[in-house]
Amino acid sequence: MSDKIMTKGWVHKICRKIYNELGPYHTEIVYQNAMEYELKREGFNYQREKQVPINYDGIVIGQGRIDFYVEPKYVLEFKAIASNLYTKEGEINQNIYIRKHHHQVQKYLQSLNIERGYLINFNTGAKAELEILEIVNPLLGDE
Repeated sequence: MSDKIMTKGWVHKICRKIYNELGPYHTEIVYQNAMEYELKREGFNYQREKQVPINYDGIVIGQGRIDFYVEPKYVLEFKAIASNLYTKEGEINQNIYIRKHHHQVQKYLQSLNIERGYLINFNTGAKAELEILEIVNPLLGDE
């Protein structure tokens, strides 16, 4: 068992490395495979496609699935979508599609009772670029 701890700086550095090497216009799985390679290479404890229970009235009624859960406290959710996570002003895009992904990560954080996660978009739109949005669990941190 590794005691290596992921940092925000590491996430940004490795995602930038993956993007610089592969460029835009691949599917999510290509970027996920590159991240898995880096997580293994660096010796992180992680789970890919981690199942997250969805509870209702005290019973599990479904499952969510996280792209990567990096122990002890990070969620990495990958997208390769033609939509910007941020507006020109640097604010979180309020587009319903982006809000859906943002809320998805928040729900994962709440289910796992962890503070932070990342929504990482290898943007495939006209403004093809890497976008990383740090998301805070609204029940545990400041947003």
